[in-house]
Amino acid sequence: MLTRLFPGFAVALALTFGSAANAYTFDGSSLHGATGELTITDTGPDYSVVWSIDLTNFDDADAVATGHTLLTHVAFKAFTSISSVELDDPTVGNLAFPSNVSNAGCAASSPAGFVCVTLASPVLATAGGTYDVSFTVVGVLNEEEVSYRGKFGPRNGWVISESFVIPEPSAALIFGAGLLLVRTRIRR
Repeated sequence: MLTRLFPGFAVALALTFGSAANAYTFDGSSLHGATGELTITDTGPDYSVVWSIDLTNFDDADAVATGHTLLTHVAFKAFTSISSVELDDPTVGNLAFPSNVSNAGCAASSPAGFVCVTLASPVLATAGGTYDVSFTVVGVLNEEEVSYRGKFGPRNGWVISESFVIPEPSAALIFGAGLLLVRTRIRR
C-alpha cells in the first residue's frame, strides 16, 4: 500500500533493509579490467564470506605482455577480530591467517589481520569466467574498513587491492528518509 502511494518508498526500503546491504562490489578499474565482489553474510554465530572475481573482461595488455596473467593468491580483511576462519573447500589452497598478500604471495606482514589463500590451482585470467573462494568466519565484523586483494603472477606479481567502508544501518536509514523527502518535494 505504501509503495503504491509513494513509489520512492520501495526504493528507500530496499536500500535501507535489503539483503544487498551484505554484498559489497568493487569497481573493476583497478582489477586489470576484471570486476571483484566480496559478499559477507551473517549466518548466525558466524559469517559466510565469498571472495569473487569475474575475469570475463580481463583485458590488461601490460599484464599479458609481462606474464602476469595467473591469479595465484586471494586475500580479504573484513573483521576487527577473528576467532576462527576456514575454507569451505580446503582443496582450494593453503589458508594463512593472520597474513597479508604482497607481490611475493601470502606473508605475515603489516598490516596484519588479512586472511590469505595461496591457490592450489592458479586461475588463468585470460581464460575469462568467474572464480569464487568461500570462507566461514567467526569474528566481529569491522564497519570501518574492508579490503579485497589478490595477486597476479606467477613471479613476483601485481597485487590488486580495493578498500571500502561498510555503511552503518543508521546512515542507510537517513539516506532512505532523504530519498523520500526529495521524492515528496519533486512531486510538489
